[in-house]
Amino acid sequence: MSREQNTPSDNMLFQPGIVRNKNPGAPIRSLTMNDVENTALSLTGSFRYDSPGAPLKSTQQLMVDWSEFANHTFFNSAEAKVQKAFDKIINRLPFDGTKTEFHAFVDGLTGFEKYVLDQFPKHTGYLAFSGSSSPTNPGTYTSVLDFKGTQSPLLSKNPTGQSVMDLSTSPFTFEFYVYVPSGSVNDNQIIVQKLSGSNGISMVLSSSAEKTSTSGTVDFIAMIRSGSLTMSASMELNKGRFSHCASVFDRTAGPGQIKLYRDGEKITSSSMGALGQIDFKTSPLIIGSGSAHDLGHFNFEPVETLSGAMDEFRIWHSTRTQREIQKYRFLDTFAQKDLRLLYRFNEPSGSFAGGGSSLVLDHSGNGLHSAVQNFTMALRDTGTYGTPPVSGESSLLSAVLFPSFGPVTALNTLLLSSASSYDYSNPNLVTRLVPPHYLQEASYGEGFQSEKGDIGDEITVRYDQPGGARVGQPQIIAGLLFTFAETFDELKMFIDEFKRLLKVDVLSQDVVSDQLLPWLSRYYGISLPSFFANATAGQFLDGTDIKSNRLNTTSLQTVQNTLWRRIFSDLPFILSTRGTHASLRAILANMGINADGPVRIREFGGSKQRNLGDSFVRRHEIAAMLDMSGSLNTPGTLSAQGIDDNKPFLSGSFLSGSRIEPGVPLMAGTLVVSESNDTSDGLFTSGSWTVEGTYRFDNRSLHFSTQSLARLHVTGTDASASEQGVLFNVLAFKPSVAQSATGSISLYGRPSSGSTAPTLHLQLTGVDVFDGQKWQISFGRDRNDRISSFVSSSYFLRAGKFTPAGLEEFLTTASYFDEGSNNALQTVATYNTSGAFVVVGSQSLDVSTNNFLNSPGVPIFSKATGFSGRLAGVRFWSKGLTVPEAKTHAQNFKSLGVVDPLVNFNFVTAATGSFERLRQDVSLDQIVTQSDSSGNITLFDFSQNGLTFGGSGFVASSQVIKPERFDFDVLSADFQSGENPNKIRIRSFLNDETAEKNDASPAPLYEINQSEQPQDDKRVAIEMSLVQALNEDIMCIFSTLDSLDNLIGSPELVFAQEYTDLRNLRQVYFNRLTEKVNFQSFFEFFKWFDETIGTLLEQMLPSDSKFLGTSYVIESHALERPKFTYKYYDMYLGEENRGGKEVIRLQQFVGTLRKR
Repeated sequence: MSREQNTPSDNMLFQPGIVRNKNPGAPIRSLTMNDVENTALSLTGSFRYDSPGAPLKSTQQLMVDWSEFANHTFFNSAEAKVQKAFDKIINRLPFDGTKTEFHAFVDGLTGFEKYVLDQFPKHTGYLAFSGSSSPTNPGTYTSVLDFKGTQSPLLSKNPTGQSVMDLSTSPFTFEFYVYVPSGSVNDNQIIVQKLSGSNGISMVLSSSAEKTSTSGTVDFIAMIRSGSLTMSASMELNKGRFSHCASVFDRTAGPGQIKLYRDGEKITSSSMGALGQIDFKTSPLIIGSGSAHDLGHFNFEPVETLSGAMDEFRIWHSTRTQREIQKYRFLDTFAQKDLRLLYRFNEPSGSFAGGGSSLVLDHSGNGLHSAVQNFTMALRDTGTYGTPPVSGESSLLSAVLFPSFGPVTALNTLLLSSASSYDYSNPNLVTRLVPPHYLQEASYGEGFQSEKGDIGDEITVRYDQPGGARVGQPQIIAGLLFTFAETFDELKMFIDEFKRLLKVDVLSQDVVSDQLLPWLSRYYGISLPSFFANATAGQFLDGTDIKSNRLNTTSLQTVQNTLWRRIFSDLPFILSTRGTHASLRAILANMGINADGPVRIREFGGSKQRNLGDSFVRRHEIAAMLDMSGSLNTPGTLSAQGIDDNKPFLSGSFLSGSRIEPGVPLMAGTLVVSESNDTSDGLFTSGSWTVEGTYRFDNRSLHFSTQSLARLHVTGTDASASEQGVLFNVLAFKPSVAQSATGSISLYGRPSSGSTAPTLHLQLTGVDVFDGQKWQISFGRDRNDRISSFVSSSYFLRAGKFTPAGLEEFLTTASYFDEGSNNALQTVATYNTSGAFVVVGSQSLDVSTNNFLNSPGVPIFSKATGFSGRLAGVRFWSKGLTVPEAKTHAQNFKSLGVVDPLVNFNFVTAATGSFERLRQDVSLDQIVTQSDSSGNITLFDFSQNGLTFGGSGFVASSQVIKPERFDFDVLSADFQSGENPNKIRIRSFLNDETAEKNDASPAPLYEINQSEQPQDDKRVAIEMSLVQALNEDIMCIFSTLDSLDNLIGSPELVFAQEYTDLRNLRQVYFNRLTEKVNFQSFFEFFKWFDETIGTLLEQMLPSDSKFLGTSYVIESHALERPKFTYKYYDMYLGEENRGGKEVIRLQQFVGTLRKR
């Protein structure tokens, strides 16, 4: 096929995301005026909006460890750099500036100064209001004088004294978060008020809704009066949480109207009214208190000051839209034209040496700073009312700028100490390169005691507010030399960047800068795509509005650079495997995308014939295991059941319930209202059963030589059973070089009571569960009536080891065993009152009677109980699992597969034989992974039968369920897709079993069947499937695909309208899901995975391949299958069976069927 033929044409119905050699190298990012409004885009010295590959402009762009002065201070004084950084940050940071001013300041910092700003203490909080109804103790409030810069003129840009908040005839918006405490009755309170006589605005909390209740809701009321004209609106707020309130007075339509929004949603509005000019220039704005407000028809009288908390208080002289309210209630707001007041309430709680603790800063740029009346430091404690509600606040905007604040002075002291030590030993310090007498004379002339001046002195306070710090200064000649030295240092750092041009890693220090990564890509001959082409400037550069209008901790630009670095760090492997699946998978893995998950690499082609076989695909994922190594602890206190409170112990729920399922095992009682009237029928151990668990011992030297992997206990009123009788115990034994013994596991069982009860012993040798690998161990029984045995049941013990190389070992043993009389598995009696239960962990057993394994007559090591390894879950089946089922479970730790899921899968209760199903599934994908303060933990039962596990004896308040990598094989759901990555296929094998496994023919083979002739093509696609994960979960209900083969392949289904059993199986499977499949979460996760990734992946493909790009795929899941109905069924009849001689019909001959 020619190159032109290999390229999709432009008139295709569906266009691919990527077309080879036609896709531009970097997408154009769309920007609107809103994206660049109030930004540093026009500042030529800023690097913020430079595209990758643009020249370096700032040492901030260099990947340097700024905590070490040796990396960036060569000729300059480290002490001078520290003092200059503190002077810039405290005295010149525009905390109340516009977005342009703030970005210009931050971008103008050197790399070290930006590092110091990042180290500055940060505080995001709120202001609490104490509330009081006492005239002598009025509670907390703040009064804001409406005169620009009069309360704190040194903090104000332009202290003209003019009114800022006077409304006149303009619209306005009040926004704030308010927290009304639950658990107490509130009376009338004022949140904020600005009155001149009776004219003005009040926003209040009414007592009317909460007079008789201590929780629930409270009425929020917004009131306006201008002369004789009044207007009001109200809405409910929930107590006990922060609510975002926005009161908008909209004059857009001419007459005014109040609109109230709660948490971004419009709740109500007032009637329209022609309010005139609202004049209250001379009156203060009071937050948290106020006076009566008479609307004529309604007079609101406050009874107490505000009790609760407030955050992010904003006043706008404009009508804020609902979209603006929703978007910015979680995000930072900067000074701008219509913003008249902005209190972030981020002033810190802690120690102040000066008097700035009660100050409230205005960030609107209008200088309306104020102070909290009746202030105590506890009012800034964020532990009072929980987490601050504004989750999108930038850490840089919340830097603490009070010079007397304890953590600020401590940081200054720490950095100066390190800087002084470095300057002392730096031979290239610029002041050491000039004759010392120049410096000495200048110091004496300026009155300094040392030639350094007071550059090493800690910061002091001129006035305790931003801009009020005094930092140490050098004498004039040294200061001039330090200015030159700073330039020399920066030049050297840029020159040193050449040494790092080819050094790239996922590390963030001492590697090539992000800005030069495009140059590096050209050096290696690959093209790096610009990811996130559809992101806004805020999302890409600042990390805003990425998810739910909240600030992400990392911008998309940083994510892009990290992805590039990951790819570069793995580039030798990627280039060496170019043209194979391995290179594509490596790129996806470095991007944090699992190529075995929803994203799949699809290579088309293969045989014309499709065979539904048991093909497996290799997967791995991070799951979890329960760490029970605390069993090695020193003994603690024993309970009445012998449980040590200082050693981990797990105990499951009783394995019993109501018997409602028909069929085997046969009931001893009769059905009464669809339930057996014999309680013994409800024992899940009464029939066949299986216990499964997955184990790992990480270091054999730490563990005792004998470990109890799982036990089956009962309780009752008889001796032994009253303190837990042991029916079965699975033990693991270490290999012993001295005894020439391999590792082994043994099953000991004695389910009957009495001195003559028989004892079961099964052993698997050559099983070393202490080898650090994960072992799946199972044991159980097939009851005698299920195996055509008159008396004896068959007990089995199995072990499987799965490693990254696959299922390395699978061993099984079984033996007939006559349990004898008084069998606790099948009878509710005094020695078994509630049913058996699974136990794992150390326990002291009662061995004083002849019942069960507690009997002194059985081998002593059969009573071992200690377990100090890791456990990945326990399952109990009221079914004796077959060998193929157990093998599938060993291959896939997540598999719940059975041969016939229509009968034996969970949630099936009406089919004959459905008693034999999963009863308990305690996997370790638990929501709670830590023990509580008493060292206990509860493990959820994922079978949805409510048979939980309880744990005790763990370390208190610690993570006991820990992440663990699992490798496994899952049945492939792609049994009907037209794809095959394997272009080399062996069609015959000498071994018949190998031939059948590989869907080939026995050798010798002289000619390939026409139906098996491959139809390979050169198409390759990267697809994101909505149902890929769902399909793999569906495959977990099958142990083999034989049952699915029968569901869709039975001959009688040719004339059926649908696959009836397949429909029934869908219902069975989806009963397992407690919620609907969340497609929205899929799109949320992959919305940034656009077609630009195809640009990079395409470079790894052979030149003659046909790349179809990246695509979202919406497809049927594995249990959905269209059915073609043969309507003319009589065309299959012979001549003598045709109906009516006047009708001529044809007979169809069907070819030979072959079953493998």
